Amino acid sequence: MNNIKKIRKMLNMSQEEFGKRIGLSRATVGRIESEEARPTERTIVTICSVFHIRRDYLLYGKEPIWEKSQGGYGVTESLLIRLQQKHHLTTSDIRLIQAFIDLSPQDRISIVKFMEMFSEKK
Repeated sequence: MNNIKKIRKMLNMSQEEFGKRIGLSRATVGRIESEEARPTERTIVTICSVFHIRRDYLLYGKEPIWEKSQGGYGVTESLLIRLQQKHHLTTSDIRLIQAFIDLSPQDRISIVKFMEMFSEKK
């Protein structure tokens, strides 16, 4: 279940922090990540619910990772809060990041290419 470790790392959380959010000890998270133990169905459902992860990604690695919700991707809110705190982002910065996330994959690629061209001019 290496996708659990990938998810935890994407969320920039320690095993202890991640475990607290889903009701497991750090040691249990470590055993699941190292595949010494398998997550229970309850743990799978909890991870998907708390972090808005698609079950197909968690179990099989099938993208997309995040569940789409009415206001965007639910996990984005907690990630954006972390980014805002860590990098001292403004509300406008956060709105811009959210708008980028809400774009289609094709539109995101176009924006990234534009930004790469822009950054090469410096």
